[in-house]
This record gives sequence, C-alpha cells and structure tokens, in this order.
Amino acid sequence: MAVGTAWLKKRPWQLRYGLAVVTTVTSLLIRLLLVPILGLAGPFLLFAPAIMLSAWYGGFRPGLVATALSCLLATYFLIEPIFSVSMAAPSDFVRMLLFSAIGLQISFLSGRLLSERWRALASARRAEAVAGSLEHSEKRYRLMIENVRDYAIYSLDPGGHILNWNYGAERLKGYQANEVIGQHFSCFYTPDEVQQGLPQIVLDQAALDGRWEQQGWRLRKDGSRFWADVVLTALWDEAGSLRGFSEVVRDISDRKAAEERLRQLLKELTGMQFALDQAAILAITDRHGTIVYVNDRFCEISKYSRQELIGQNHRIINSGYHPKEFFSHLWSTIQQGRIWHGEIKNQAKDGTIYWVNTTIVPFLNEQGRPHQYMAIRFDITPQKHAEADLQELNDSLEAQVKERTAQLQQALSFEATLKRITDKVRDSLDESQILQTAVQALGEGLGVRSCNAALYDLEQSTSTIYYEYSTSLIPVKGRVAQIEVFPELYQPLLEGQYIQFCNSVPNPIRGRVAMLACPIFDDQGVLGDLWLINDKDYIFRENELRLVQQVANQCAIALRQAHLYQEAQTQVQALERLNWLKDDFLSTVSHELRTPVSNIKLSIRMLELVMNQEDGLNGSRQKAMQYLQILKNECEREISLINDLLDLQRLEAGKRALNLETVTVQDWLTALTQPFQERAVSRQQTLEIRLPPQALPPLMSDIPALERILSELLNNACKYTPPGETIAISVTTHSDLMQFTVSNSGVEIPAHELSRIFDKFYRVPNGDPWKQGGTGLGLALVQKLAQHLGGDVRVSCRPNQTAFTVEVVNRAA
Repeated sequence: MAVGTAWLKKRPWQLRYGLAVVTTVTSLLIRLLLVPILGLAGPFLLFAPAIMLSAWYGGFRPGLVATALSCLLATYFLIEPIFSVSMAAPSDFVRMLLFSAIGLQISFLSGRLLSERWRALASARRAEAVAGSLEHSEKRYRLMIENVRDYAIYSLDPGGHILNWNYGAERLKGYQANEVIGQHFSCFYTPDEVQQGLPQIVLDQAALDGRWEQQGWRLRKDGSRFWADVVLTALWDEAGSLRGFSEVVRDISDRKAAEERLRQLLKELTGMQFALDQAAILAITDRHGTIVYVNDRFCEISKYSRQELIGQNHRIINSGYHPKEFFSHLWSTIQQGRIWHGEIKNQAKDGTIYWVNTTIVPFLNEQGRPHQYMAIRFDITPQKHAEADLQELNDSLEAQVKERTAQLQQALSFEATLKRITDKVRDSLDESQILQTAVQALGEGLGVRSCNAALYDLEQSTSTIYYEYSTSLIPVKGRVAQIEVFPELYQPLLEGQYIQFCNSVPNPIRGRVAMLACPIFDDQGVLGDLWLINDKDYIFRENELRLVQQVANQCAIALRQAHLYQEAQTQVQALERLNWLKDDFLSTVSHELRTPVSNIKLSIRMLELVMNQEDGLNGSRQKAMQYLQILKNECEREISLINDLLDLQRLEAGKRALNLETVTVQDWLTALTQPFQERAVSRQQTLEIRLPPQALPPLMSDIPALERILSELLNNACKYTPPGETIAISVTTHSDLMQFTVSNSGVEIPAHELSRIFDKFYRVPNGDPWKQGGTGLGLALVQKLAQHLGGDVRVSCRPNQTAFTVEVVNRAA
C-alpha cells in the first residue's frame, strides 16, 4: 500500500482535482457545441473521457469527483427540462444511474491500474538500484580482496580445497593462483600437523562453532615457516547448508619476534629492577610528591609498612635536620625537569636516624613537564657515622681520649663486676642467692633502672620473675608470663639468642623503655632469662651485651651446679631412706622369722621336759597338746610370712598368672565371711554384709586372689576393731568394675600415716593397742593383688571409722 500511494504524494491535490473539474467542464462545452448536430440524445457520451483522464492522472477520488460533476452538468444542461436538475422521464434517471456506475467502475479501475503501474515502476527502479549496488559492491569487494597485500584471503569448499586466491595470499605464501587453486589447504600445515589430522579437525571445529581461530606455524611454497594468525569462518546458505569456508591468514612473525624481544626486555628490566631493589632504596611519587610506590628496602630502613607509606609524602620520614631552604631548592630543581643529587638525613618510624645518598629523577610527559619522580637512595648511615666519628676525632682528640679512658675504666669495672659475680655465684649452691646476687650486681654495675631474673617452667610454658633489682620502676617480682602468648620475645630466648628492643607502644606502667633480654642456658637447655630495662633512648653497647651474656653463662653454670647439688642431696636422702628401709626390712624380716623359730624352739624344749617326766604323756597330755598347738601356729605363721614374701616377689616380677573363674557374689561372699562371723562374735563385734537391692551380676576374676585380699582386710578389721563396734563389707558395681568395701568403726588411721600403710613391713605407730602382732606385709600384698586383678585399693578415714575399697575388673561384664 505504501508503494501504491507513494506516487500521489508527488502530484499536488489542487492539480489532481482541478484536472477533474477542467476536463468535465470541457466535455460539457464540446457537447453543447454538438447539440445542433446531435440534439439532446446521448447526454453522457462525451463525459466518459473526462472521467478516465481524471482517474488516470489523479486516482480514484478525482475520478469520482469527475463522475459526480458530469451527472450534475448533464442533468442540468442536456436532460429535459433544461436548466433544471429534475428529470421528466424515468429512462433518463436510469441512464444517469448507469453512467454513474460506469464512472465509478472507470475511476476504480483506472486508479488501481495507475497504482499498480507505479508499484511496478518503483519495484523495477529498486531492483535496478539494488543490482547496481550489488555489482558495485562486488566490484569493490573483489577489488579490495584481490589487492589486499598484508592478508592472505581465500575460500575453501566444504572439503577444504582452495577455490580462489588473492594477491596477499600469493605474496604471503609464494603460490600463484593457478598453482594452488584446487589443492587441499593442508599443504600449508607442517608434516607433523598433517599426520595428526589437524587440518580436518580445524574444518570440523569451524563447521561446528562457525568460526575457528589459532596462531601457529604455517609453510610457504619454498618450505620456510612463518608464524601466522589464522581465522577460518564457515559459510552457510539460506537453506542452512555448508557452502564452504573463508580463511584469512596474516603473517605475525614480526609481531611474535617483537613480543619475544619485549618479553626478553621485560625479563631484563625485571632483573634490573630486582638488582636495584636489592641494592637501593626506591620510591616513586606523583607530581605533587605523594608516594605511589616504595620497595622493600625503603620499608625496611624506614620501619614503616608499605600501606603506611603509600599516599603519604616524604615528610613522614623528615628528621627535622635540614632547613626549609634545603627542600625548596630540591623541589625547584626537579620541577624544572633536572636531576637532583644530595644527602638527606631521615628518621625511621621507631625514631632511629639514618642517612641516604639520594638521586631524584623527574619523568617528563609529552609537554616536557614532570609527571612523576623516582628517588633512588643508598643507605650511607655507616659512612655518615664514620664521618661523624672522624670529625669528632679531628675536632676533639682530648674528648676521644677521655671517652676511651672511660670505656677502659668501664671495661675494667665490668671485668671486676663479672669477677665479683662469678666468685659469689660459684661459691654458692643456693639458687636464690645466685640469681639475686647476679641481678643486684648487674643493675648496680650497669646503672640500669631495673634488672630481674626469671625461671622457666617449660612443662607449664610459663616464665616467673623470682628476683629483681629496681631503682625507679614499679616492681614486677612474682609476675608470671605465658611463653606461648609472646612468641616474638621467647622464641629467640628459647633458641639461646639475646634480644634488644624498645617497645613501640608505651607500657601502661613503665611507659616506653629500652629492654635487653638474655637467656640463661647451657648444653641441656634454657633455664630462665635476665632482663635489663633502661630509658627508651638507651642502646646497650657491645661490652654491656658481653657482660650480660657472661653473667648469664655463669648463672647457668651455678644454677646447674645447684640443681645437681639438690638432686644429689635428694638422691642421698633417697639412698639413706632406702638404706633405712633395707635395714628396717632386714630387721623386720629377721625379727618376724626369728620370733616363730624361738617359739618353736621353746615349745620343743617344753615337750622334751614333759616327755622326760615319769608319767610321760599320760600325766601331762593337756600341756603336750598345748605345746603342739603352739608349734602348729608358729609353723603356719612362718609359712605364711614366707608365702607372703614369695607372692610379693612374684607379683612385683609379673610372674603370677590370672586363674579366672565365675562365682555368684552373694553365695561366695557368705561362704567367705563365715569364719569371720564366728571370730567377730567371739570378740563381741558385729559383722555385716551389705548388698544392693538389685541382684549383682556374676563375677569373673581370679577368685583365690580376691579371697586373699578380702580375707586380709577382714582379718585386719577383726584384729583392730574394739568390742561393740561394727565391721561391714559392702559391694557395688559400675559398668565393668566391681567394688568391695571393708569398713570398721571405732578405729581411725591418722591422716599423715595413710600414704605409707601399703609399704612393706610398715605398721602404724601405736596402732596395735592389743599387741596382736603381724608381719606388716598384708596391706602391701593386698595392693599388689588388687593391681594384679586390673584394679586398685584405696583407704579413706572419717571420724571413728576406717574403710578400705578394692576395685577389680569384672571380666564377665
């Protein structure tokens, strides 16, 4: 529709509708002139050309206007009554309607025909323009492709055979068009790539992804290689069929070589930068002097971190030594694009001063103005110190002599102090006297504000200050420090190294002070440390360090001697105790073995006397039986003692095996306590068995050993329980453990004796008011048997009551 009506916009509406009016009026005038010849017949005859002309030129609407105007003029001028728009005959009305229909049809057909004509003309013109444009584009494209010199551009069929060849390809690869067209493009690949099937892989990948790009080696006609940038593009038609490929190849050997040179240059520059970083102190600032880069040596010498320096200017390390004019001249020089050389005195973060030999190089922009500055510095602090020392030597030799004399006197004083300390600590075997002497002498000899000594407990990882000398600082004696909390301090000390530092953050008690810590150590490890504390600006000199180290070494030797002496004393005491125990053991064993033998000997003598009487055994049978009973009891006592000794020896040597058997606790315990029930009744004692309300599980253990344990405990309870008191045996169970508790009232073991009652042959003093005697091996054997059963025995006392608890493993659990 847009094409059909576009032609109307090219013709003014006044002309289109004016032509309809003019042609209609002209047709009327011609018809009026023919009235004398034709009369009034055919009034609409000459109006048809006017309608056709109006519709042909102006379209449907002007044709419609011409039709309406023709009907009106013909009715008024040519149909009777004349000069009236009314009609006398119906036939005239019919003719007018017929003419109107024909006029409408003519207008519509003429307008449609005209519209189609214009559309056809527009289409033809567009096609002609497109064809011309395509031809022109094709010529330009072909001209462009064929004349490209830097790129090899050619197309391939779907199988990879070359279809065309441009001048750039001929120049780049050395083939003429007639030599290469029809060849497979694999001739450009190296033999290894062809053997690996890379050309076909490339075609498949480009067909799959639509495009394939790579950089690699390609071959020329003469066999030489070049580094190429290759782009392979798949070509598809409108139906989606693969029509072939276009390949664009560019020789980038120069670029690759340039990149390699650039990489090598970058490597060299990196090496140069590394070497410069290792040797020099570097900083880069912007044109305003704000630091944008510093190297590690800058941070190291200034004591500032990189984060603290970036964004600042060099006033952060200004020592205040140089006047403002010095820096004004510096800035004036470099702002003019000139290099500045000089020596600058700076101050580090911790307040230390250092000198640097500085060269500042301005970097100029395209306008020749500085946009950055690089400062290359070298630490000349030692040289400046040497210069200062030399100047000082030149200026005042007398002061130098005095200083040397003072140093010599100080060295002599230090030597005397060291000798005094050495003599005192070596003559002492008292740890407290050794360390207190050392800190007192060091503090007074060096004139420090405080000196203290700490001892380490490496198992608890603690350091405790035991000894201190202080003149003006708050005492810290007794302070305990956790070693792992301060690894930066104690790790060097534990490795045998001294440390000297000034705390950057003021201590809330001491403020900022200078400190020297030296370890007290020998070949067996670190024993403690010596700390010297002085004013914050104080630096401990080399001779002071040597003195402190020598004192620490002497302290380590003395402490080790003291420890060895204490250990020797302890060993002597232990040996004395062992010797006493041996003597006591031999005395006890001798007594215990001799007493039954004496009784046996006496009983035999008495039996001899009885048998030598006239009536022999007939008259003194009762006495003979009494003596025989004594013999039997004493033999059993001797055998029991020997068995106890043998059992203890086997248990201590681990040679007794477990003989496991299972019993019902209640029945077994009732049978075990039956003899003791009768004994308790005879002694006016009460023996109770206390079992829990719930049934006890079966017990699997070495029952004879357990019976011996409980029998020994019940025997002791019966021996030492006063009349009228109670003996109780109770049983409890916990998981795989079973506890037997034998308690008795009316008797109590002193608390200070509890730790020794399981010793061999030990008897509680005054613990046997009835003088019933015993071997002193019973409880020792009870303890060994309990441990043999996988348990233990313990004793507890309350007022007027003693309880022994035996815990054994129930192997049936």
